[in-house]
Amino acid sequence: MDANMLKAKFKISQTISFDQGYAIRGIAMIMIIFVHSINEYECYNSIISKHLLVPFFGVLGCCLFFFMSGYSTLCSLCKNRKMLTSFNFILKILKKILTPVAIVYIINSIILPHTLKYNDITINHLNLLTLSLPEGTDIWFIKIILFDYISTFLLFKITVNLKRLFIYIAITQMLLILILYICGIGSYCYVSNLCFVLGAFYLFFQLSKRKYFIISAFLFIVFYLCIINDIMAAPIQILGGLAFCILIISVISKKTRYPQWLIFIGKNSLLYYLLNIPIMWLIPSNNIHFIVYFIANIIFTTIFIFAYNEIGKLITRNITNK
Repeated sequence: MDANMLKAKFKISQTISFDQGYAIRGIAMIMIIFVHSINEYECYNSIISKHLLVPFFGVLGCCLFFFMSGYSTLCSLCKNRKMLTSFNFILKILKKILTPVAIVYIINSIILPHTLKYNDITINHLNLLTLSLPEGTDIWFIKIILFDYISTFLLFKITVNLKRLFIYIAITQMLLILILYICGIGSYCYVSNLCFVLGAFYLFFQLSKRKYFIISAFLFIVFYLCIINDIMAAPIQILGGLAFCILIISVISKKTRYPQWLIFIGKNSLLYYLLNIPIMWLIPSNNIHFIVYFIANIIFTTIFIFAYNEIGKLITRNITNK
């Protein structure tokens, strides 16, 4: 089956451009860094913070990431049939994700023991094999997204039937969430990862934007009312995350141009995720307003990422010249 037949078979329509996708990831990363920053302060659990849904920025940001991952992964597989005949897709994904994880881990191992907050830490290098940071913090997002990419690729090789593929992806993700829930592994995982399925649904099933918006607006209002009234069951959070994704996409799709700084954050979202926490270890939050702390986190993380990218380009250039 050639690429055109495969595209017709799935009736895909790439309604989200690359810049729009990067902008969505940029928004998601800003939300996550914001909630990481304000979590250092008492106002994190204030009434105002609760009514602004600040404690849920991290979950909602992850929902956006998983949505775009589901959408972009399946879009790429549908458009490029060569990905179905080899495991190059998996190798590229592993290289793209695990290389920065290893490099950031090495940086953390060097810098972390010398920070004031963690100067008595003992580095356990087995953490790298479990995809954890040096002090033992679990990088859960990396593990889940690797599972998503690999399982989706394998399911794609099993069937090219639209309905079956979507059902297989949904069942696989539900089983993953069920296992995580039974094992008592963090709520972020089982709440936000269903948006990977939503990304596939959005690509394959072309509903009108108006229907998407009305349904999502209604669900998000229900989610908001439940949250401010302390009804925080997992199904409520799942519906809220799904609705939030579509609302953001509805807003983003109305614009054709986006700030370059937002696109830069989106393109480097994985590095922002990996580097933001060690950057926070280096910046003291005492006697600093959380907005200043938040901006400092973004600025210093951006400087590190810019340096990381330039060094990578330099190394690649030298290897190519040789």
